[in-house]
Amino acid sequence: MFEYESPLQKEAPKYDWIFLGIALCVSLPFYISACGMIIALLYLMASDRSHLKDMITQTGYMGLFVLMAALTATFRWNIIGVATALGMWLFILLMSFYYSSITPRRYKCMQQTLIATSLVPIGVTLWSYYKYLQSEGLGWLYIVQTSSPRFRADATFFNANYYGYYCILIILVCVYRLFKDRWGIKSLYYVSMILINLLGIVMTASRMLYPALVVGVVVLLIFIDKRFGFLALLVGSLGVATLVLKPSLFPRFSSLAYAFEDRYKLWTTGWKIFKHSPLTGHGPLSYLRYYYLFQGKATLHSHSL
Repeated sequence: MFEYESPLQKEAPKYDWIFLGIALCVSLPFYISACGMIIALLYLMASDRSHLKDMITQTGYMGLFVLMAALTATFRWNIIGVATALGMWLFILLMSFYYSSITPRRYKCMQQTLIATSLVPIGVTLWSYYKYLQSEGLGWLYIVQTSSPRFRADATFFNANYYGYYCILIILVCVYRLFKDRWGIKSLYYVSMILINLLGIVMTASRMLYPALVVGVVVLLIFIDKRFGFLALLVGSLGVATLVLKPSLFPRFSSLAYAFEDRYKLWTTGWKIFKHSPLTGHGPLSYLRYYYLFQGKATLHSHSL
């Protein structure tokens, strides 16, 4: 990808700590992780400033797309959209530094950091759940016994769905390491972390995370070993189909029809906003800015994840 050797590729401990810090930031609240990643980016820019122009060039079409989004948001006076576009561009630039300087050893260390630090969000989740049950006088199985739980774990993340996708990320990393480490004694550790993050998914009370997890594991395993991939596809499809056909096995799925009805309302509003300016759009987070003009439901976005 890069035509030069970045000084960041050197096995210097100070660079190792920067990338481990980035991995650590993933499990922290967004206002902390954002600050941490910006500090890391500024440090990397200063350390490899002679190639900064090359790094910016490497953002390619993604960088141009974000630039267009920022210009559109500016034209529409969508200030939060401009800020979001700037944040997206900084993250893309950080990934350019990452791709130019990652080494096999750093890659493995970052994965191990991601796995270990996933204990922080699940710890926050269990503590929050315990406090909620105490205040409401409910039992521990409340989260799986009601179709519309009032508690949904978001841990250190923006909302429950984002925490759930984080759990999927950690599970995929654990599955990857299971195969790379050849199912040694570490396999017990990885399996334990998979089960812990599956618990995190359950605590989010999110229905759409299960098919997303199945798809993620299947795609990963197909790249690793097609036999395991197709086996995972069969098992996962049977599991999802069972929940759809017999939602009483997991009460949250009994309200699946309501979930689609609610999403349809959001998508309808999002489509109306899109039709208002189909060529350029209105910039990032335009749903939040314009939903009320179309009598839409108040939320951050149109849930088109």
